[in-house]
Amino acid sequence: MYISEQRVSVNGVSLWTATQGSGPPAVLCHGGPGIYDYLEPVAAMIHDLATVHRYDQRGCGRSQDEPPCDVATFVADLDALRAHGGYESWTVIGHSWGAFLAHSTLSSIPNESVVWCTSPARESTLPGIGSTAEIGRQSYLKTLVSVSVCSTGVDRPQ
Repeated sequence: MYISEQRVSVNGVSLWTATQGSGPPAVLCHGGPGIYDYLEPVAAMIHDLATVHRYDQRGCGRSQDEPPCDVATFVADLDALRAHGGYESWTVIGHSWGAFLAHSTLSSIPNESVVWCTSPARESTLPGIGSTAEIGRQSYLKTLVSVSVCSTGVDRPQ
């Protein structure tokens, strides 16, 4: 699968982005804050269903480190990336801190769909639950056919 990487200037900062796949748009928000994108394996799980965007958040990884680094600014950056892509809306998928960021978009950006993932970012099998790849894929499919917010969460068993 071809992955297009580029830097996008939004809100006074240059953000690293990667795009792959085709279909309705989705963006993956990595955990942290302070770490960089590690969600390429997740993008590979759904790139046949969606145009998947990944990025390093402000101050992380390959993106520029410019203040402010607060929730409102991270949400504004995410919305500016959506607009830069020419999308009216997209599905926001987050892991860990990225799930909090995805959830935070709901109050700021109308018509967003959110998949809130607290499960492991890499594929594994959870006893009694199944493959995290299949859980994520099924959650995304449910979001595509839903007119309301799809909020899912799978935590590692104790």
